Amino acid sequence: MPLTALLLVLATLLPLASFVLLVFIGKRLGNPLAAYVATGAIGASFVCTMIAMTLWLSPSRYQDPTLNATIDIGLGQKPINFPIKWIPIGTSVNSFGAPAGQPGAQDHPGFLDIGVYVDSLTVAMFAMVTLVSTLIHIFSIGYMAQDKRFPRFFTYLSLFCFSMLGLVLAGTALQLFIFWELVGLCSYLLIGFWYEKRSASNAAIKAFVVNRVGDFGFLVGFGILICYLGNVTLPHMWTALCAAGNGHDVALAGGMTMSARLLTIMGIGLFCGAIGKSAQFPLHVWLPDSMEGPTPISALIH
Repeated sequence: MPLTALLLVLATLLPLASFVLLVFIGKRLGNPLAAYVATGAIGASFVCTMIAMTLWLSPSRYQDPTLNATIDIGLGQKPINFPIKWIPIGTSVNSFGAPAGQPGAQDHPGFLDIGVYVDSLTVAMFAMVTLVSTLIHIFSIGYMAQDKRFPRFFTYLSLFCFSMLGLVLAGTALQLFIFWELVGLCSYLLIGFWYEKRSASNAAIKAFVVNRVGDFGFLVGFGILICYLGNVTLPHMWTALCAAGNGHDVALAGGMTMSARLLTIMGIGLFCGAIGKSAQFPLHVWLPDSMEGPTPISALIH
């Protein structure tokens, strides 16, 4: 794996390490040590991201395992696509992951895959998320200083940062779903952080329920995607469906065909998930109520 991708993976795992540490000894650390652990982790993630961005701005060469070829990566060059075998399932879920004769048509048969996908947008989003999150962590040290659940707040905050960064780095549709749900869980926990207030607990439940409505559509689209394409990496999915924009049926490797109607249903379903998570009409109603959570959380969610 290229150093750029390794740095972004490290930047993602640092908040996870902070979350695990605070789960077990957060109360013992107390105020302000718990905040220093979480803030140090996300701050280190920002530093890793800045180094990765510097490397990305200087194109280099990389042996791509999916293409079995050496490619140029970096700004204006090819993205990094690094799939990893995850869970064996006994049958090939990837046999329709790319058109016949294309590289990746039979990647890792019999496994659900995870992976890392890095392009210029990934690097830019990492920079934004880690910078904003670091500033919000610093602000929260003072803002939450008198709260009786101070360590728990930074525990949730670390998990939220890990979820966001994992979503940005995800290389497969399955990872997108997993990290999207983790983001939703963290939103629920943080909006309802002051759960003794009826308005806060109601706002958390509202956010949870509205997002599940969007997730239903996402699951429909995701199910169709998995059924026809398997758990492929994002570039292979884009390659397999590159002809979908012409309004006609799409022929897949292995002799399967996705009809234009099925493609439309899949697209609408996946878009419903995006509508729910990004609070677009008509699933926008949970976002104003997120102000019931601590102010730093409202800032991070917005």
